[in-house]
Amino acid sequence: MGALIERANLMNFIRRHCYDLGLGLALIALTWQAFAHIEGLQLILLLNLIVLFLRQFEEYHWPGGFPWIFNEAVRGASDGPAACYLLNQNNAVFINIMG
Repeated sequence: MGALIERANLMNFIRRHCYDLGLGLALIALTWQAFAHIEGLQLILLLNLIVLFLRQFEEYHWPGGFPWIFNEAVRGASDGPAACYLLNQNNAVFINIMG
């Protein structure tokens, strides 16, 4: 039972903070690039990955607001629970990590 609780806590952490983890990965990649002296196509690909992480952080954490705007524009106002929206935390994590 303890392992199941640990997995649930890990999933809750990932669901709520995956964009913060992306910011950390972007900073690590940027630092690595500065010391590794990557050139050419590899540099472009690494910088593209860094910008992708920064975009996710900006849209979902600071200043945020993208899920609210998406749900309002696509579905309109709803009085139901947040899990019923098209873009909830579960969908956002799945789209950004798996997609």
